[in-house]
Amino acid sequence: MSQIQSIHWDFTKNQEIIQNILNHQKNIENLIPFGFTKEIFFGFKLEIKKFLENKFQISFDNKLIISNGHQPEIQHPGILFKDILTDLIAKKLNAIAIHVIVDTDATEFNISLPKSKNQFLFLNQIHIKSNEIFSKFNLKEIEKKEIINYLKKLNSEMNLFIPENYISSSLEYSNFIISELEKNTSLTKISFLIREKFFKDNSIQIYQIPISELIQLSSFQFLVKLIKENFNTFREAYNSSLAEYRKEHKIKNHAQPIPDLNEEELPFWVLNFTTNERVTLKKDESWEGKIILPKAITLTMFLRLFLSDFFIHGKGGGRYEEVSEKIYEKFFKIKASPYSVASITYNLIFPEKFNFANIDEKTLEQNLRDIEYSPEKFLDSENEFVKEKKIIQAEFKNLDSNKKELHKKIEELNSQMKKLVQNKKEDFEKTKSILPEILKTKEVFITRTFPFFLYAMNEIKNLEFKDF
Repeated sequence: MSQIQSIHWDFTKNQEIIQNILNHQKNIENLIPFGFTKEIFFGFKLEIKKFLENKFQISFDNKLIISNGHQPEIQHPGILFKDILTDLIAKKLNAIAIHVIVDTDATEFNISLPKSKNQFLFLNQIHIKSNEIFSKFNLKEIEKKEIINYLKKLNSEMNLFIPENYISSSLEYSNFIISELEKNTSLTKISFLIREKFFKDNSIQIYQIPISELIQLSSFQFLVKLIKENFNTFREAYNSSLAEYRKEHKIKNHAQPIPDLNEEELPFWVLNFTTNERVTLKKDESWEGKIILPKAITLTMFLRLFLSDFFIHGKGGGRYEEVSEKIYEKFFKIKASPYSVASITYNLIFPEKFNFANIDEKTLEQNLRDIEYSPEKFLDSENEFVKEKKIIQAEFKNLDSNKKELHKKIEELNSQMKKLVQNKKEDFEKTKSILPEILKTKEVFITRTFPFFLYAMNEIKNLEFKDF
């Protein structure tokens, strides 16, 4: 049975995507954004490639860059699916694959793990949140111990929720995280290392780069300066693009997908060196000597202008990019490099040891009601009481029948039949008493954000990627 529940990627358009990338590259000489000369724009693109060449000690040799990005976290399959696609497209085009680590966001780690209690399972969730950005954040000792203990508990119970044939691989990754935590490695670094391990184990060639390093380049500084100097024009393009997006998607909440820019704020953060927290950069604020960080829109705007020839978003990032597409045309007067959206949902397979996969609250309540008023549903159709009840029910159609007397007979028959299905009633009542635990167990098997190593990730390899 497949663990893949849904895929957000149209495999029939693989060739179309490849052609769009090549077409954009063919026309790149004519796609000079507003505010740039040709020399400055391509100088910045070259600057990024030279920076990456030096960092990774590889030659780009005029190669295209296929990329994606995500905050550092313990990856679930939906995140790694983007990496797999990035690698496949890059190999098809003899391009370089890049994963951008968004380590400039405020820290938030959500780690979901299954855990047993008596004969049931439930979600064990660790939520670590800080206003410090990822690149500056370090776990408290109590948080580190909590994660280690949860993972050790997970290791001892894997046989409850994953098939035996890939427990050893799951244990390898889980123990890898435990080992790094015990060495006081940060969660951000662990996210990098475990992804590197997955790449190596699956022959995936992707280079990882933190956004905190890329934004030190002059291309990002130029983008901040350009938007600041043309703020009114940019703000109009930004807010009108959001208004169009909300209208198209029938969104009434003006904070979604992100709020409008007001008259005082730029679409960037500035880092507080004391607290390692972000605050919005004000229009009239001097930013000399400060570290400026991108917000959601300006992050991929920077990447698609200077770094990426094709960018793969998840569903969340895809919402922002719909807005960005409009801003590129209104403010920069160009179409940016192409992008697409990809995601995949895995569920654990409900094992036979749990025999309540099909139990739900509505069905259970209906069964208990039927025991009371329609107990014949749980008896053989040849049962004498069942046959007699059908005859009496048919008499209701007779206009001259004594309805009160018929109801009384049915109540008597129901009473007799209920005695015969008493065991069924007891079973249903027992199930109702443990329904909360049953529903929590079922939730474990429909959760899509467990660490990737709890799922059969090799299923992705068996998908139809032939068109690449």
